[in-house]
Amino acid sequence: MPFLSESVNEGTVSWQAQLGEMVYEGDWLLDVSTNKVDMTVDSPVAGVLIEICVADDETAQVGETLGVIGPAGSAPLTVE
Repeated sequence: MPFLSESVNEGTVSWQAQLGEMVYEGDWLLDVSTNKVDMTVDSPVAGVLIEICVADDETAQVGETLGVIGPAGSAPLTVE
């Protein structure tokens, strides 16, 4: 999960992309809701969402892996 501020340590995840779906760089990937802010997280690369590590409505800690995008012909990229 991305760092948001010193006072925010965790957030609740809501996926917009589906497991196995092709996503493109800049696509809306997921939302993170905290007690202070709600934000969208865009895909950092194009590829296939091959793993969701934190499911919808679960809480994630800052720095925790949320999902994995597998770019075509490359090693998977972790989404934090």
